[in-house]
Amino acid sequence: MVLVKHVNNLVDRVNFKSDIVACNHEDFLVENVESILVTIVAGEALVVERWNRRHPDTTPRKAWLQEQLEGDRAPIVAASDWMTAMPDLIAPWIDVPYLVLGTDGFGLSDTREALRAFFSVDAAHIAAAAMVALSRNGDRSASDAAAAIKELGIDPELQPVFVLDR
Repeated sequence: MVLVKHVNNLVDRVNFKSDIVACNHEDFLVENVESILVTIVAGEALVVERWNRRHPDTTPRKAWLQEQLEGDRAPIVAASDWMTAMPDLIAPWIDVPYLVLGTDGFGLSDTREALRAFFSVDAAHIAAAAMVALSRNGDRSASDAAAAIKELGIDPELQPVFVLDR
């Protein structure tokens, strides 16, 4: 079961490199997460929202992102090597549990893998976030999510990097 959703082929307007994240767990596999240029997706959604606001007497249009996700109730985990503010740009148009992981704060890392581990956006944290999203969606229990966090070796009490007394 692939729990990290990705949006691709944005009408040939997006050409962005992809990262590959892999994490195996007994219930899920997280792999081949395609990156998208969220500013284009968010911009298109804002244009649709503006049109709808200016045409209250017509059938509302749907943003491209809403059309792509229509009928799908699976939770979404967005993980970024950038600040969470970028993936958060599209949150208003996502109607399922949507968790965003990002590198908010400052850290010194010698490799991309170390950076992702430091900011909790590595494969283990993505998998744990997916389990939490599934529990919030009612597809798994909270105890399943807690067990996955423990199994993945994540310290649930560790303060985020932007807390000064970490």
